Amino acid sequence: MPADEGKAALAQARALEAKGDKEGALKLYMRAGAGDDVVRLLIAARRFAEAGKLLLTSVGGSAAKLAGLDTTKKKRALQAGICFANGGESRQAVEIFLALGEKARAVELLEKEGDYATATRVEQASPSDLAGMAYAPAGQSGQTATTLAAAQKLEAQGKHEAALAAYQQLKQLGHAGRMAHLLKRPAQAAELFEQGGMPYEAAVCYREAGDTGKCLDNLMRVPRDDKRYRGACLHAIKLATELNLLDFQLEHFLGKLVAGGPTNEHEVEVFFTLGQLYERHDFAENAREIYQKILDRDPGHKGADARLEAMETEARNEGRVFEKIVKEEQSFRAGIERSGPSRSRRASAAGTGADVALPDLPALPGTPGSLSAPARPGSPARETPISANAVAHAPTHTPAPSPLAPRSAATPPRARKSSLSAAMPSGQPESLPSQPGAGTGTSFDAGAMVSGRYRLEQKIGQGGMAAVYRAVDNELDDVIAIKFFSHLVADEAMLVRFKSEVSLSRQLNHPNIIRLYDIGTYVDYKYITMELLTGSDLNKTLDGKAIDFDKGLDYLIQACGALALVHDRGVIHRDIKPDNFFITTDGTLKVMDFGIAKRQSAKGLTVAGMIAGTPEYMSPEQINDFGSVTHLTDLYALGCIAYQMFTGTLPFVHQELMPLLVMHVSQTPEPPRARNPRIILELEQVILKLLEKDPTKRIPSCRDLGQKLTEIRRRLPGNR
Repeated sequence: MPADEGKAALAQARALEAKGDKEGALKLYMRAGAGDDVVRLLIAARRFAEAGKLLLTSVGGSAAKLAGLDTTKKKRALQAGICFANGGESRQAVEIFLALGEKARAVELLEKEGDYATATRVEQASPSDLAGMAYAPAGQSGQTATTLAAAQKLEAQGKHEAALAAYQQLKQLGHAGRMAHLLKRPAQAAELFEQGGMPYEAAVCYREAGDTGKCLDNLMRVPRDDKRYRGACLHAIKLATELNLLDFQLEHFLGKLVAGGPTNEHEVEVFFTLGQLYERHDFAENAREIYQKILDRDPGHKGADARLEAMETEARNEGRVFEKIVKEEQSFRAGIERSGPSRSRRASAAGTGADVALPDLPALPGTPGSLSAPARPGSPARETPISANAVAHAPTHTPAPSPLAPRSAATPPRARKSSLSAAMPSGQPESLPSQPGAGTGTSFDAGAMVSGRYRLEQKIGQGGMAAVYRAVDNELDDVIAIKFFSHLVADEAMLVRFKSEVSLSRQLNHPNIIRLYDIGTYVDYKYITMELLTGSDLNKTLDGKAIDFDKGLDYLIQACGALALVHDRGVIHRDIKPDNFFITTDGTLKVMDFGIAKRQSAKGLTVAGMIAGTPEYMSPEQINDFGSVTHLTDLYALGCIAYQMFTGTLPFVHQELMPLLVMHVSQTPEPPRARNPRIILELEQVILKLLEKDPTKRIPSCRDLGQKLTEIRRRLPGNR
């Protein structure tokens, strides 16, 4: 190609790359002979084998020609080897590493491929032998492949080291684990058992090796139908107690054991340990259930009975303290109002003279920052909106239950059902007395003043961790919603998230994002004031059915507009789902709940190893490395919602949590048109593009997605 044409092609290629057209740029870079740019784009596109071939060609074309290269070319050859290794071309990679004298890289790759015999031969070779060594995998070039019978013969002869290598070469990891255990190498044995899908054996070996964390991880992988499941649960409880650890995965794993209760004296004592663990983590309802299970088995168990009595006494005492605070506050306000010029009007608004009752703010136990448990097909959703006609969505992170939460009069304290199996309350609105000040007389009655500014009018929603009221902002003479959280203000981590959510909302001024105004404290309860909306969330709109294409595309386009702004500001929502899209009565979509949102530049709100979100809508990278996700995880969730909108079903459904997460990570979704043939091909392609496992293969931005959906909507019949 002439020089001028080459320069023009190079300039055009860079322009296309800047616009995101990687494939077009790649072709022009090839025409221009810009090899380094071609390699760079191939690697970025994870086309490693192609990049490796191009690099190898540039330095001679084969591993045999690598001897005597200068330093620069050796670096390119090494890069070619690494590319081949990443691209699955292991033999080519090993030959390059051997030719370059890269013993450690060759051994690592051979062991990864399970060729331990060749790995040992390479490990023992001298540097002079290494350069001329040819790669001949076991079973080729005249070598005899190891057989299972040969490995078993080595074991029978007591040659455990050789048997271990043979079993590893055969990828008989269970047998290899046994050999490593016989050789007093519990850590190696544990890894082999774990790789071989034998979690119980791996747990035993990790325990011997002193790694209690990995021991617990593997215990929680023992299947429920395994005859050792019950024993694994009991060991897991002991370890969790030692580590003072309680999270969603452990609760999920123990569910079957807890439901059945203890069956003997030993299990009774382990259950008692679990109850104490729940208490230490402030999960009172779960602890009560455990203690009741113990008493069902052993009515005379003094420890369980004493703990239940102590918990009841503590709850009553805290309730009295709360009542005292409320009464003192009301007396103080009544005194101020009697001395003011508008005594009768304000006294009527505040309400006086009635018995004080606790505000109806029940809370469900949960693990902060944990995953919501997946719903079984046909069962109620895990997160029910607080109200169908008001914004009442609670943040995904679930706080510990408030000790002030009232008990149902119909259910004795010791017989209450734990939230391990209970669904969240339906959240039907409860009307307060029509006359201000009438009824219960609590400071949450209609007419009560919050922070001297907000006048409560009526409760419009109730959920597991929050209650929502319609209120009047007296300073701005505006009607708003005010959400009270059942968790007390002592939870500093939760306060950080509340403040972060309000701060984010103030920065994200968009017609499709709910407005949060302020955060405050009232009678020891945190509250957030927000825009008052009428309508329902998208989950209720969908109601398990496919919806009209025009309407669904309109909702998605509105969501894209909001999330484009969010992403432009460096924020990732990380919990996109129908519950967090509120549809107003005029058809406007509002994005809600930035409770686990992440500023890409922020630190401190995400704990290493933490995972949060809603399983049905979680991207593979969110499952594997929650703290490092990009805006592309929100696009994956939009793909799940679009799939659900137009097929009436989610792309992945499973009754158990772990299999559901595995499906997101490794399973290809069924094409949407297989479930709804009315979906046009172009829309199906967009949805499947959003559901790519590799984030870099998805549609790159909500702005691009919005444009594609707008074009599809424009071509719908009736819109042309």
